[in-house]
Amino acid sequence: MKGFFNKYGRIIGYAVLVLVVLLILGKGGNYIYKNTYSHEKYQYLLKGFQNQVFDQNVNITKKIKHNGTQGEFRLTFDKKDLSEEYVILVDNEFNSANVEFSIEGKLNSGDMNIRMVDDKIKDVFNKTVKGLNIKEVSTTDYTSSLYKFVFTPNAALNGDLVVKYKIK
Repeated sequence: MKGFFNKYGRIIGYAVLVLVVLLILGKGGNYIYKNTYSHEKYQYLLKGFQNQVFDQNVNITKKIKHNGTQGEFRLTFDKKDLSEEYVILVDNEFNSANVEFSIEGKLNSGDMNIRMVDDKIKDVFNKTVKGLNIKEVSTTDYTSSLYKFVFTPNAALNGDLVVKYKIK
């Protein structure tokens, strides 16, 4: 037995050291990934059917943390009549207790209903915004692993809205 450790002890030591380093890198890389943001941008000039124009010059930018606990939606449009839905999955290791929600921006005319619902389709937030100086901030205690954002416009024109959320 002593001969075995004399002959292979150094190789076993290096192998254990490499495994420990790989474990640390894996855990650290996963932590860094979950705390960085994904960016998605959707843009189109016109959506319509036959002679009816629904949307014009629409830009939608999503910036969501990979673990789902924080994010931002930015909607800029000339005319908006079609609904948008986005699903956010919160990391299973995260136990949410407090949800902060804010809406800032403007709508020249019409209004937009912005909802945040949980996996059972219960409203976490339900705000209808209109006007030029929109500033809505809400906080609630809520626990869910999946949230859905639903943007439903009602003849909304010339809008620039920023919807932010943070789950603590």
